[in-house]
Amino acid sequence: MEILTDEQFTRHFRSAATDLERIKLAVRANRYTIWTRGDKPNLPEEYMTPILLLPDKHPVKRSKRKSGGEGYDYVVELKYEYRGTGRRIPVYMKGFFSKEGSLVLQLEVQSLREDE
Repeated sequence: MEILTDEQFTRHFRSAATDLERIKLAVRANRYTIWTRGDKPNLPEEYMTPILLLPDKHPVKRSKRKSGGEGYDYVVELKYEYRGTGRRIPVYMKGFFSKEGSLVLQLEVQSLREDE
């Protein structure tokens, strides 16, 4: 995907019908940051790529956000499988969309870890 300006990304984000479409947009446009955590380290970014192959009806949970910087007041949670190592690894992803004023900037991935 071509590099999108903040305005273009915001326009595509707002035209997306579902949270999964918004998450896929962020991954395709490389508009995400995986937070560094000391308590439970997050998986590397290649664990985000299977998101692009998820079916449109794959469930995404949305709940009220309790922390983080400026952004939407909800978090999205997604469970899927990573198979890049030759075995199935269940993955849990949790994040929120950051914004600055009226512009949507990126997906802030708070948790990207093996699902327990």
